[in-house]
Amino acid sequence: MARNAPDSFTSIERSFIKAGAFCGLAELLEADRGVFEATFQEVGLGLAALTEPDQYVSVQSFGAALQRLAVRRDKPSLGLEWAAWSKPYFPQLGPMMLAGADAATLNEWIDITARYWPCHTNAYRTRLVWGSGRTEGAYRFEPSALTLERRQFIEHLAALTSLAFETLTGIRDNKHVVVRFRHARPVDTTPHESIFTCPIEFNAPRNEIVLASAQLHLPIVLTPQWKKNCAMRRITERIAESAEVHSDTVSARVAVGIQAMLGVGFVNLQRLAECMNFSAKTLQRRLAEEGASYGEILDEVRRAKALRLLAETELSMCQISSQLGYSSAPAFNAAFRRWANMPPRAFRQSSKCANGGKSPIGPSCAQPLAAQIAEYVSPKMKNSVSK
Repeated sequence: MARNAPDSFTSIERSFIKAGAFCGLAELLEADRGVFEATFQEVGLGLAALTEPDQYVSVQSFGAALQRLAVRRDKPSLGLEWAAWSKPYFPQLGPMMLAGADAATLNEWIDITARYWPCHTNAYRTRLVWGSGRTEGAYRFEPSALTLERRQFIEHLAALTSLAFETLTGIRDNKHVVVRFRHARPVDTTPHESIFTCPIEFNAPRNEIVLASAQLHLPIVLTPQWKKNCAMRRITERIAESAEVHSDTVSARVAVGIQAMLGVGFVNLQRLAECMNFSAKTLQRRLAEEGASYGEILDEVRRAKALRLLAETELSMCQISSQLGYSSAPAFNAAFRRWANMPPRAFRQSSKCANGGKSPIGPSCAQPLAAQIAEYVSPKMKNSVSK
């Protein structure tokens, strides 16, 4: 059972979330670096959490930082305001909007993205629970045993989800039957009413968004142009997020693009070429001029990400293989043996032994994006990337 949050943060535990969940917070608050430095230091986070979206950070640190920033900037509904700011692409959700972009209905999108969610965070499990007669379905946020529930965090997740449903279906009003939160009713619920446009219950037994069957079977209305814009924005922002990425080679950009979309079934040579304003043939030619190929870069990206997920998380082999875009755990196992001359479970165990038996979730795991790209590119490409 989830616990209530303590007044102070004392340690980093093994409940994690991708640091990309902080996306846009600094821009929204227009806060100077000092505000974030002080807040992050208090909760055990490094500032790399704002610039290195693929590192994993403590969920308790994330939630504590959001709570403190809400107080310091006098924004009692910061989680909701931040979610509304994120439309229409919701970068805090990582590539999840694109993960189910080809789904036919909202219900299908929920099913697809539920498989990606554990790779984004293990603090909450999301699942759809049908009521009797299947006239309604509850989209639940179920906390893990280690999760200390904080109002700003869960309201932010629920608002992101609600607004994502709105974007996916084009339905703004009466989009839910009811929204429920476990925490107490805040003084002002006007922001909640504006976002959810339905009855809202507090002190409820669960955090959930309840939808009618007809709402869950609404068609997805995302256009091809929206999908392209979403992918392009994610790729270009990833390149711009780190000032340490000096290379402007096509190989480096392809590595970033693959890494940004890996595991959601959206990225391939054709789509990546479109995001980079190339034809597929032109992209292949430009890569060949740098002594590279799409397949080689994809393999290197997968290898680097596999090493990180095995060392820093407790995701299952099936979850890791899915995040890397493999069809099955055996396919991932075969690839990893080729990379490391050992099975992935053996590598994870050796990593834990080197870290005292724990998965090192926290600021110590931060790795600059430039360093990641250096790992992604094969040796014959490194000279061109470093120029």
